Amino acid sequence: MLNEPIQVLALFRNNKIIPLKFVWNKRPFLVDTINFVHEVQNGSVKTVNFAIATKTDAYQISFDTKSLTWRLCDVYTPTSGK
Repeated sequence: MLNEPIQVLALFRNNKIIPLKFVWNKRPFLVDTINFVHEVQNGSVKTVNFAIATKTDAYQISFDTKSLTWRLCDVYTPTSGK
């Protein structure tokens, strides 16, 4: 698990969060599909977890609704075996 901070361009519409693009290690990644969304409530903090994919790889990212921060949790590439 990476748990690295990232910058995300997201659309907030109709009580939904839609990540469109993120920047990790100064490299931009365009979100091609959102495969899964899961919310976790831990006390007063809600974290929204996303399984997303670009044209080549898949990622797990999360949004902390209290601190309004994004994190890259994991990367799945064809060569990573994940």
